[in-house]
Amino acid sequence: MDGKARYAVLLALLGAAAAYSPAARAADALYEFEIPNSPEINAIYRLNTATGEINFCYWAKVEGTTIGKTVCDPAGENAGPQKPGVYGVKRSPFKTETGVYRVDKIAGKVWLCFQDTSSGSNKTVCAAQQP
Repeated sequence: MDGKARYAVLLALLGAAAAYSPAARAADALYEFEIPNSPEINAIYRLNTATGEINFCYWAKVEGTTIGKTVCDPAGENAGPQKPGVYGVKRSPFKTETGVYRVDKIAGKVWLCFQDTSSGSNKTVCAAQQP
């Protein structure tokens, strides 16, 4: 194989590797969903697996209609986009738990995330990651 052919093969390999990098995955915006373990809540969490952004979603009644709508709370403290990576979501084993765990599959980080209604406006928040 001559120099030009080797160069072309090297460029093709580098391009393929870049296509599967965490930064490239950020554009994919694949989602995972997890239902809290509590039987007392009618909700689901939505996680962007590339950015780590997580939202608490639930059904809400619309006044004057027979059909409600699905509402997803905005991302609050530590629940918004993180560094590009590969994120997942796991439910808690506790039967009354309404939160879920967001995990960073590359860095090994874990956050407990839940709906925060204390400020008067619903937001999804995650516990701060310890150093």
